[in-house]
Amino acid sequence: MKPCVCNGSNENCRYCSGSGNVPDEMPLPEGIRTNPYIGMNPPTTRQVDAEISDEIMRGILAREKERNELEARWAERQKRALVGAMLLLLALLLSVFFRRCDA
Repeated sequence: MKPCVCNGSNENCRYCSGSGNVPDEMPLPEGIRTNPYIGMNPPTTRQVDAEISDEIMRGILAREKERNELEARWAERQKRALVGAMLLLLALLLSVFFRRCDA
């Protein structure tokens, strides 16, 4: 007995039926002797119509512009919130300072 090329991992193996061993008198598969991919031409790609390509690019650029505008608005809101919080903190500190000075 000799080990099968499937190593017993294939129940449908025509040489060992999943046992992993082949009788000595039975030949093992030798594999493919020629590479079927040598000499193949690469797949051809279809050219996209110029109008469709332009429309796709316009859509991509419009979405990117919209996203940039939203990010700019969000950054402006965050800046305003930070300035407002700092002004409130300053007013609180000034009121505490002047109350202590009066006492």
